[in-house]
Amino acid sequence: MILESKYKPTFWLRNGHISTIFTSLFRKHHIVNYERKRIKTPDNDFLDLDCLFQNNQEKLAIIFHGLESDTQQDYMTGMAKMLFEQGFPSLH
Repeated sequence: MILESKYKPTFWLRNGHISTIFTSLFRKHHIVNYERKRIKTPDNDFLDLDCLFQNNQEKLAIIFHGLESDTQQDYMTGMAKMLFEQGFPSLH
């Protein structure tokens, strides 16, 4: 739980609804080349993980998208690209 935050949104994006709409309309699109890994589960189902790997495997970022989303959404590719550029391999 975040008890205190120093984050200060831009004055015209203080409303959460406006912030969500603005970012969905004006977010940059990033092209990310994921490597897909499939994990089979005991109940004959599967999990698909879209991965970006780095040479340095000491740190790992795991990014979860919402139920109605996928790893190709702009907010997911943007986070994956930013983390990858900072040396974090990631799973989605």
